[in-house]
Amino acid sequence: MKKLYKGRHWVASGGFHFIQRTRNHQEIFAGEVKEKLTEVLQEVAQKFKMLDVTIKIYPSNFHLFFFCHGHAPIEIANAILDAVTKMLKEEFNLKDVIDDVHYISTVDEISPEFIQKLLMDARLEK
Repeated sequence: MKKLYKGRHWVASGGFHFIQRTRNHQEIFAGEVKEKLTEVLQEVAQKFKMLDVTIKIYPSNFHLFFFCHGHAPIEIANAILDAVTKMLKEEFNLKDVIDDVHYISTVDEISPEFIQKLLMDARLEK
């Protein structure tokens, strides 16, 4: 069931889906890197006051599902990329490992069931 978000002068449903992968599908998101990536993504979510945030991290890519009002998707995408790139470089000395291409799109809903189905269809989860 779609969730309805209400502001003082607006009503919305759905959300955003951000995907970022590593260059050449390098499997770097494990252990400490995965833990730190989760923290960085949570910090970005707090900065932009995102609602209903779901973070999914796999060895060579990560997904962020969220609702956010009042910010352009490109602004959010750039903030995510800047924070992740900075963390990888400063904390783990990993440079040029993030692919130049990222994906951010609207989705009909961001419920756990919808996310699970979407990721199962992409063969990322069983």
